[in-house]
Amino acid sequence: MERDIKYLTDFQNFFKLDESSEPFRLLCTYKYPFLTEDNKLLCKWIEKSVSLGQLKFNVESYQIYYFDYGKKLKVRENEHAKRLQKEREEEVKNQERRRKVVAEEKTNSIIDDLRFLWKNKGYNFSSIEEQMENLDEFELSILNKSDAFKPKDGQPRIHHWFSIAKKGHIGFLEHMIDSSYLEIDLNEKSKDDKTLLATMFENIAIEHKMWLLKRLIRKGYNLKKEDEAILAQIETDPIEYESTLIVFHLANELNGCYLIDELFEHKPLVCIIESAKRDKIIGYRYQKTQWIAFANNAIHSYADYWSYIEKAFKNYGIWEKLMLFNKKNTFQKKLAEFHATNPKQKVDCLPLLNTLYPELRNDESVG
Repeated sequence: MERDIKYLTDFQNFFKLDESSEPFRLLCTYKYPFLTEDNKLLCKWIEKSVSLGQLKFNVESYQIYYFDYGKKLKVRENEHAKRLQKEREEEVKNQERRRKVVAEEKTNSIIDDLRFLWKNKGYNFSSIEEQMENLDEFELSILNKSDAFKPKDGQPRIHHWFSIAKKGHIGFLEHMIDSSYLEIDLNEKSKDDKTLLATMFENIAIEHKMWLLKRLIRKGYNLKKEDEAILAQIETDPIEYESTLIVFHLANELNGCYLIDELFEHKPLVCIIESAKRDKIIGYRYQKTQWIAFANNAIHSYADYWSYIEKAFKNYGIWEKLMLFNKKNTFQKKLAEFHATNPKQKVDCLPLLNTLYPELRNDESVG
């Protein structure tokens, strides 16, 4: 007699008569999905004696079953997916923790080196720059969030350094200004509302203040109105003070651009253009009416930039003044000598001049 009744494929239930039971019962062997401790989804077969009253009927497939394998499998699959997601999240957290530990180790090494150089008034920061260059974006963020760069007793750290610096600390201060990896706000005021220039000026131990100020300007320090009086105490020559102040304000317009180095290098030439633009001789020791002498010096000393200077003189109305004041024809003679020799015109600082004076710009190179 065939005692096996049915194998239900949808529910993974296999039935046969339970011959050991006096009342009518069936032995159901069903597939049971489960998760191991290491989150593997496996299945095993379980055998159980069941009565007819324990069986269920599926109206869609017209099949009876005791254990719904498909339903339980979906539950286990969801649990499996949640565990996997949790494992991934834990792994990400572990990676982040390991990454942070490595970043903090590198940060501490750099800060220790900086402290050593401060203590010993060192000047060579190339190894520290190399270490910072090798940091990734995350590691740099950890470095910049370090307590070593946070305010000390409410005082921005840059002000703290400038206020306690001694004679041999100029190398350290230069590095803090120049480093492209450290996020130091040079325009942040001190806790008593002083500019960084004011903090620096008050520290009599700091030498080469003009040198440091140029580096500050180059890295984006904006000269404030209150700084102008301090600058006058650093640059005591009135003519140099006026021209330096103008050049620093022009540098602020360039907004940290690489052209600032060009601006400082070509300060005398820029002062000639600014003199024409402002209708006032700036940066040169001529009387305010000595435009002929000023122009003669310009065409003699800056012959290789004369084409641009002449354009500026004509654009800003100085050319007519030169023609009017040229009673002895000295300027005309200088001009004739220039055209006779026709020196080649330099274009090295055209990007700077075109940025500062777009009204003088054209599509052709000068000369």
